[in-house]
Amino acid sequence: MTRVGEYTFNNGGTLDSISILTPGESVPSLSNVTGVEVIIHDIGSINKINYISEASDGVAIWNVYLIAWPPAKGDDLMLSAKRMVKLFSNASVISVSSRSGGTGTSLGALDQILVTIPELSVVNA
Repeated sequence: MTRVGEYTFNNGGTLDSISILTPGESVPSLSNVTGVEVIIHDIGSINKINYISEASDGVAIWNVYLIAWPPAKGDDLMLSAKRMVKLFSNASVISVSSRSGGTGTSLGALDQILVTIPELSVVNA
């Protein structure tokens, strides 16, 4: 994904800004984020799927947050979300604002989008 941003850590090291985190957890030793950050929650919601045979299964729906950090803008989030919806069947998008008091989060996030991806999604490469 060419729009993925970059993490900068306290020691000066950098990595692509993609993380798998427990909700509420933060990336350790992080000093700055730029571009589009991708956070995948390590816990999903569970929906029940009933079959004709009266059997059923629980299927996870994964939450993936796309967050815009300067210099990324809302358009970068939209293009990234459209790409994810194209790649994963039955994925959906919810707009979620991350702004707080007009200044964003402490590091300066501008906005975010939530993409939900069902466990049984087909990847359309």
